[in-house]
Amino acid sequence: MRYSKTFGIQFIIRQNKLDENGMTPIRARITVDGKRVELSVKKKISPSLWDHGRGKAKGNNPESRTFNRFLDHIRARVLECHQELYIEKKTITPETVKNRFLGIEEQEHTLMELVDFHNTQNMGVLSEGTLKNYRTTERHLLEFLKT
Repeated sequence: MRYSKTFGIQFIIRQNKLDENGMTPIRARITVDGKRVELSVKKKISPSLWDHGRGKAKGNNPESRTFNRFLDHIRARVLECHQELYIEKKTITPETVKNRFLGIEEQEHTLMELVDFHNTQNMGVLSEGTLKNYRTTERHLLEFLKT
């Protein structure tokens, strides 16, 4: 269980990734303790309408305000994911925050699932005598877990 000391989220554009209409994708950069990861927010904007300093769309027109509200919603959701991980006392890394935001759950496996996976994967690779020893180990582990 490790808590982060620093956490940040920025919105950036990639000007070298212009499409045929002159639009560039917007990315959210999540930084935790100096390590960062980026994810797409699935929106595009013209580089001339982007304020690099503020990480938002320029202007006060209705389109810019709607666009900036969308970015604020994304920022709030990422912060919420960070807080959830903190409350659950899980290790906070940029990847775990991103996975929580995207809804990707980490799969946890039991010891017996791991042993069973090992035995089935190595069925044709290992000799029968070695597999017999692994099956015996599996049986002993199962007896131990029952007690």
